[in-house]
Amino acid sequence: ELAHLVEHPPQNMAALMLEFLAFAHKEAGVAYGRSNLVRQLLPTYFVERRTGQLNPRQDIGDLMRLGRPFARPKPSPHPLAPDSDTLARFLAKLLNYDPIRPYPAVALFTLIPTWLRFLQARSLLKPDEANATLADLASLKDDLLAFFASFAGDEGLATAVAHFTESRNQAQNNDDLYMAAYAWRALGSALLRQGDTAAGHKAIQQASQQFAALGLTTEQAKTQQLLAAS
Repeated sequence: ELAHLVEHPPQNMAALMLEFLAFAHKEAGVAYGRSNLVRQLLPTYFVERRTGQLNPRQDIGDLMRLGRPFARPKPSPHPLAPDSDTLARFLAKLLNYDPIRPYPAVALFTLIPTWLRFLQARSLLKPDEANATLADLASLKDDLLAFFASFAGDEGLATAVAHFTESRNQAQNNDDLYMAAYAWRALGSALLRQGDTAAGHKAIQQASQQFAALGLTTEQAKTQQLLAAS
């Protein structure tokens, strides 16, 4: 069955992603709005990886002058499992190209464990393959956390604020507190940096309440620190 999926990726991937939506909602309680972001992005990632669009780019002139061979990307451990090298480049595209898409990037990265569980349930992935994938992707976590921790001070601040309303509405229309909490905190930080203290405090308090409702005490504490520091 896995060989058939790989041989006919577009149509089979579309059907597989629809099954994933139901699995994520039933087995992991994931809001459809959040898993739908993954349904849109994950097939794109796999296509770009398969076609070499996520391979490292090298300067042809330097290669010719120095006589070095082209670097080959690490082989993927599994055709339906992400790898850290190419996923890092895919997420970088979401986070650096205009318009930046931070909340879909968060949804994609944080739902990969659920995706791997789904593949195991469908007998498309072995437990040792899932564990190897998670261990490989763990190297991306610190960089992503650092990026989002300083998100409000990024050069793309204006773009982030401009697209915040759309991201927030998408999250709340789907009753997805997880995405909305991060969105409120990003907006609050941005408003504080712009000098709008009252509105910034209000947004950060909203984020704190939603983190509390989710039971994310560490994130709630970080959010409260923003209030104390301002």
